[in-house]
Amino acid sequence: MVKNKPLTWWNPQLEIRKKQLNALRRRMQKSEGAEKEKYTSAYSKTRATYKKEILHAKRQAWRKFCSESGTPFGKPFKTTVNTSLPPSEIFKAIDVSGSGNSKAIAKKLLEKIYPFSVQESSSSLPETHSFAIDPPFTKEEIKKSDTNATKREGSWI
Repeated sequence: MVKNKPLTWWNPQLEIRKKQLNALRRRMQKSEGAEKEKYTSAYSKTRATYKKEILHAKRQAWRKFCSESGTPFGKPFKTTVNTSLPPSEIFKAIDVSGSGNSKAIAKKLLEKIYPFSVQESSSSLPETHSFAIDPPFTKEEIKKSDTNATKREGSWI
């Protein structure tokens, strides 16, 4: 059996908050009437603060993890490359502002990571594609497609 690694961001304060939240949830489920409403509002407020504290703890742990690394292509780089959504702290560490469109942000990232190999924008490249504009569908074509559709899977292909 594989033993899970301990969470680096978990702390005793979060454990206490979790126990408080579970106690409030139990009280909320067992109570009735006005008490239930009181416990429901207290539970939702406590749950919101608990989630914020978890997020704060995760961000602090990530910042600490990134600052301990000596090389830019060490563990933080490998960690972020292997995840589908890297944290926003990476952009802050590289000094890339979030303003502008995605092409501008990507260009800034490339300039920061590869300062000597960034080429001019791709607008100087010749356009090699041309898309022919299809005529709009006629009402007869739309009606025909509706009548030919069946409930079998894949019949529309």
